[in-house]
Amino acid sequence: MFDDKKPSCFVVESYNTNSKNLLPKKNKKICKKCGSYMTKRKNLKTSEEFFGCFHYPKCNYTESL
Repeated sequence: MFDDKKPSCFVVESYNTNSKNLLPKKNKKICKKCGSYMTKRKNLKTSEEFFGCFHYPKCNYTESL
């Protein structure tokens, strides 16, 4: 159990250090299928970049750059 009003130093440091890396970079692209943010991705076979839904694989909507 923990007190969510007084998080430990570890929790605060971990949140401040790692939370920015876990979220997609916000842009103005919104998925037309589910309404989530789109994130820049790279095709591993062709190295082409594209926008893909942040909720992949639940949502597989993509757009060209």
